[in-house]
Amino acid sequence: MNSMRKAETKNRSLVFLLELLLFLSMTAGSCSPPGDAPGPAGEEAAFAASPPLTVLYGFNRENGWFRGKSEEEILSLLHSWNVNAVFGVHQDRKLAEVLRKGGIRIFAEFTVFAGEKYWDEFPGSRPVTAGGEFLAKRDWYAGVNPADERIRSRKLQDFRELLETYDLDGVWLDFIRWPCHWEEIDPVLEKTSYDRVTLEKFRKEMGIEAGFPEDSIKAAQLIDNRYREEWREWRCGQITSWVTEARGIIDTCSPGTRLGLFGVPWIRDFDDAIISVIGQDYRALGASVDVFSPMVYHLMCGRPVGWIGEVTEWIGRATGREVLPIIQTVDEPSVLTPAELAEAVRVSLDCPGSAGVILFNLQGLDEGKLEAVREVFGATGHPEKEETAR
Repeated sequence: MNSMRKAETKNRSLVFLLELLLFLSMTAGSCSPPGDAPGPAGEEAAFAASPPLTVLYGFNRENGWFRGKSEEEILSLLHSWNVNAVFGVHQDRKLAEVLRKGGIRIFAEFTVFAGEKYWDEFPGSRPVTAGGEFLAKRDWYAGVNPADERIRSRKLQDFRELLETYDLDGVWLDFIRWPCHWEEIDPVLEKTSYDRVTLEKFRKEMGIEAGFPEDSIKAAQLIDNRYREEWREWRCGQITSWVTEARGIIDTCSPGTRLGLFGVPWIRDFDDAIISVIGQDYRALGASVDVFSPMVYHLMCGRPVGWIGEVTEWIGRATGREVLPIIQTVDEPSVLTPAELAEAVRVSLDCPGSAGVILFNLQGLDEGKLEAVREVFGATGHPEKEETAR
């Protein structure tokens, strides 16, 4: 009996030790805010970028840094900056070929549900708010209705043409959400769209027998009182299903191209607006997306630099996918110093779950900022550049 008790006690001790080691391995070095547990796929997350991706967004050959330079000179300059991937080059085929041979990856951005031109081209695609009004244009931003089948079909067609026309290492979906000009400390959170076509589509697809009032305000009130969860689920589904179709196009037309997504950097902010307003369900999107790029513009959003790491790690754990955060270089709404930019780059690169960092954008880089970024990038190591030099 004593030997049995000793054995049982030993077994319990071993179990406790294993559980303790597991807990420590899961929590050590965590950037996640308290209470934000990983999603179902989060424990299996694999982040494969080695060395980290150091990406420049908004490349423009007419920019002062590159104006008048040959393709080889541009490649040499990017190498001196320790950049190993760029957005905005793919339409310049000769330059793209030279950069790719020199170890620079070629990425493209693809705008989905935005563009004032679609309001005119597809009447009815302008979202209707819960207040019964057409969605207002905010500065440069004009969102379109993600549930509009004409828009959805057009954008899938355009996406296919992009992949068939250019040789790309990756394509990032942008404005893949319900309308919101979110890049502010206190954003306006409009819920959309309460037009007749969208409401009827929602009713049929969710199996709701009763119809909705003709008046958009009353329809919005009815949904909020009686069908709130169904509405949230359906709106997220409109985004997720479009991304799923885009994934299928990549797998068919360009299986070597990675699918990225620029995401709104909210976890549970503004009463879970990432679901109720934006419609980006990160866990569901993880089934189709290879790389998530939360737009962690900390100054625009009034957040500390450390927030970049919190969002990056949470999305990686929630989706089980690589995360390539995109950070601001621009002085908005206040001055971003070279030292603060360097800190933001380091947080982006060092946080668990990060595959690198994207700089938004080229226009925001003056000499001081560029030097600060180059030093941080240089510390990461860039085998592609070394291999090219040989």
